[in-house]
Amino acid sequence: MSNKLKEHIRNEFIEAAKKLVFEEGIGAVTARRVGKETGYSYATVYSYFEKLDSLVWHVGLSLNEDMAELYYAYEKSDDFTIEDIKTLFIDYIQFHFEKPNIFKLFLDQKIDIPPEEILKQMVSPNVNRIVYKVVGDVVKRRGAKESEVIMVSDMLMSSVYGYLAMYYGSIPVITQEEIIKRVKAQINYLCK
Repeated sequence: MSNKLKEHIRNEFIEAAKKLVFEEGIGAVTARRVGKETGYSYATVYSYFEKLDSLVWHVGLSLNEDMAELYYAYEKSDDFTIEDIKTLFIDYIQFHFEKPNIFKLFLDQKIDIPPEEILKQMVSPNVNRIVYKVVGDVVKRRGAKESEVIMVSDMLMSSVYGYLAMYYGSIPVITQEEIIKRVKAQINYLCK
C-alpha cells in the first residue's frame, strides 16, 4: 500500500472521530465506531493508531488547526488594538459555545501524554501562538517585555479555559454573557 493511501486512510479515521466528537462527544469515539463510520474494521483502526488515545490526540491536533484557521488573518497584520484582542478571545469563546464537545474533548477525558509525532506538530502555528502575537503587539507598544507578553497571554488563555471549565462543569456556575463580560474586563485591565 502506498504512503499516500495510508495517509488518506489515517485522515479518514481522524475525520470520522472528529465527526463523532462534534455530534456525540468524546465518549462516542471507539475503534468500532470509527471503523464503522469509515467502512473499515476496528482492527484496521488499531493498525493506524496503536492506542485510542493516539487517535484522540490526532483529533485534538486537527481541531486546533481548524481553530487556528479562523485566526490566520491575524498573522498578516502587525497593528492590533485592544478591540482586536477582545474580538480574538470572543470568537474563541463563541467557537466553544457553538461546539461544546470540542472543549469537553480534553476536559472530561483522561488520556495518555501525546505521542512524540503530535508533540512535534504542536510547535506549528496554533491558536496560542496567534494569541501571543496579537496580545504581544498591543502590550509591547505599551512598554512590556517579552516575558510580560507571555505572562499576559497565558493569564488570558488560562482565564478563558477556567471560565469554560466552569461553564461546562457538572454544575454550571457562570453564564455565557458573564464569561464574555469578565474576559473583556480582564483584557482592558491586563493590556492597558
